[in-house]
Amino acid sequence: MNIGKIATTPKWEIRLRSIYGKLSLTEQKVADFIRSHSDTILDLSIADIAASAGVSESSVIRFCHHLGIKGLKEFKIIYAQEMDCHKLFADSSSVIWDDSLSTVKMKVFYGSIYALNDSLTLLNDHDLELAVDALFGASNIDIYGLGGSAPIAAYTRHQLMKIGVRTNIYTDAQSISLSLSQFMKGDVAIAISSSGETKEIVDAMYWAHKQESTIIGITNFPNSQLGKIADIKLITTGGRFFLSDMNSFSRVAQWAIINTLYLGLTLRIGKQTLEKNQEQTKTGFI
Repeated sequence: MNIGKIATTPKWEIRLRSIYGKLSLTEQKVADFIRSHSDTILDLSIADIAASAGVSESSVIRFCHHLGIKGLKEFKIIYAQEMDCHKLFADSSSVIWDDSLSTVKMKVFYGSIYALNDSLTLLNDHDLELAVDALFGASNIDIYGLGGSAPIAAYTRHQLMKIGVRTNIYTDAQSISLSLSQFMKGDVAIAISSSGETKEIVDAMYWAHKQESTIIGITNFPNSQLGKIADIKLITTGGRFFLSDMNSFSRVAQWAIINTLYLGLTLRIGKQTLEKNQEQTKTGFI
């Protein structure tokens, strides 16, 4: 999926994918025509679709039945409802004073879906593997996040502690400054900054780089200062922003990245070692 496309798949399309192979050749022609003419399908009659697809009108009706729909009219209603929902977010850039709570709910939830799906497109599996490898082999793990990134940093530490991995966390300028002398080769620094330009974070990562620590950068901008200095870049996006804070939705994607790293590291550690680590954490040995 290319960035910029609608992030959610319509329900009828999901259903169609699951049954496409079971359709007859003429019904597949109907499906192919509808897919390739989605912008105009609401204006076409059953006769128009049949003629354009080179099939009979009964084939169009059978196609609808396979989707669990009575006929073309019902299909158009469902199609229009889903398109209206997508149009709401394509046409709206912010929550406005006249929005109902229901509209706000939809904007927030769909904004999160867009951010997750667009970020999923940007994420590179190879980079995720490198990040898990680095965390697995780290001598020490330091986590950095200021402002709105601080809760993500705290959550990262929480998740890693659950599997017996000790970390250090730095979420204010003073603690970040004090951490600079502690970087060593073999350490891993996780730096979270949506802009990638947070001065304290960037300065700390330059120092980590000098000490040959591995830097995992989580940011919206691969060409930011953090993106350029990070050894491993995990890129997120706010999707189509609907709130005044463009980072609001990218945070959702950052949570997802942290959970991916946490679960990936859990699998890498393995069950027996994990149970040992958890027990040692309880007794204070880790």
